[in-house]
Amino acid sequence: MDVIKYRYNKFFGEWQLVAQQCIVYLRVKKMANSIGDSAGLLWKYLDKNGASSVNKITKETKLDAKSVQRAIGWLAKEGKLSFETMGRTETISLK
Repeated sequence: MDVIKYRYNKFFGEWQLVAQQCIVYLRVKKMANSIGDSAGLLWKYLDKNGASSVNKITKETKLDAKSVQRAIGWLAKEGKLSFETMGRTETISLK
């Protein structure tokens, strides 16, 4: 059973329905768009610079570590990345 809530919108001077499902959907959609944007930036970086470590990617793209990890996950799920370990360093490149 859905709970119907209203709030007073001072700007419009009226009561408005607050739909919790819509708010959650918009937050999830915004997060997906953000991850997609980060994935695009990562793909362009790897296309231009070749194989790189996560630390190097994080420093040079100016993305935060969480965004880089999410972008790696996005591109890995799509099968667009190769991973190679050299010593203690793991490098990531495009397939």
